[in-house]
Amino acid sequence: MKVWALVPVKPFGEGKSRLAAVLRPQERERLNRRLLIHVLQVLRQVAGLEEIWVLSRDPQVLAVARQHQARTWREGTPADLNLSLQRAVAMLRPQGMEAALVLPADLPLLTPEDVEALLEPLTRPEALDAAGLMAIAPDRHRTGTNGLLLFPPEEHAFAFGPGSFQQHLRLARARGRYIAIVDRPGLAYDLDTPEDWRWIVANDPSWQSLKWEDPHGAVR
Repeated sequence: MKVWALVPVKPFGEGKSRLAAVLRPQERERLNRRLLIHVLQVLRQVAGLEEIWVLSRDPQVLAVARQHQARTWREGTPADLNLSLQRAVAMLRPQGMEAALVLPADLPLLTPEDVEALLEPLTRPEALDAAGLMAIAPDRHRTGTNGLLLFPPEEHAFAFGPGSFQQHLRLARARGRYIAIVDRPGLAYDLDTPEDWRWIVANDPSWQSLKWEDPHGAVR
């Protein structure tokens, strides 16, 4: 089965504005870059993915994605996440995408095993015999969505935003899809608030330092 990953990404200079209390603008920009690179490196290790696509309106984001062997799709302006995903699915399904895996770019603890857990329901006969399949990974509050697998992908199956976990479940039930809920720490812990930042660096010290090399070899 041709499973393609879709990674929507805000411009590096705009993402993680809620971390302003703990990180300066330059540090947030560098953080956003590292988060994207981390997710792309993880996805490259997953054998079940045929293609990786990054969706963004930021040329810098798209350039970094191409440097890490991802394909790119430039969003329109202003960007709307659900609309961008709808348009991407409409474009990519005729090119051969049979299942879509949507992952955000702010999962600092993500591992290949987490991604494989989202893909695992594709091996279940009962899932493939249903009207469709949705595997979903909620955030740790069980309100947001930090991973979404759709087989087959549909343009109007996306409901990202406040309360998206329940909204996605509602849409899947209405379509008669087989539903698999995937609870894993690497998928549950995203990075939005100062409290998230403190938790992440306490559990993975490698994120504690912001002295990361940028693409030109400079460090802060």
